[in-house]
Amino acid sequence: MKPIKNKTAELIDAKQRRMGQVTIERNEGDLILGAFAPATAFSAVEALFQDFEEAVEVQALSVVDELDAQIAGLGLHLRFPNGKRVDIHDVQIYSDGGMSFRLRDEAPVSMEAFVSTEPLQMAQAAA
Repeated sequence: MKPIKNKTAELIDAKQRRMGQVTIERNEGDLILGAFAPATAFSAVEALFQDFEEAVEVQALSVVDELDAQIAGLGLHLRFPNGKRVDIHDVQIYSDGGMSFRLRDEAPVSMEAFVSTEPLQMAQAAA
């Protein structure tokens, strides 16, 4: 994946609540890292992310799996200023304001598609 940074998007859940703003700082392979500024709606799920962070720190793997499933159930996606939606998974929001996530398999081939004014070029499914 081509490196990209300094792009912003809104983090939205399946109920279309604005959870906050994401600033993409860099990517390491398919892992995208950035900063997260919470919106008011984030308070409804903040404890879930805090519990996840704590479970990872103490290596409580069964708890991590359960919390990861709950986070996945939020249906989080990004909405960019150009209106484009990008589905994400493996979302982690840290107490220090950091954030990481991965693109869903059907997400754009390139991070460039996030900010393009052209229609998204979607990855071809393997036959």
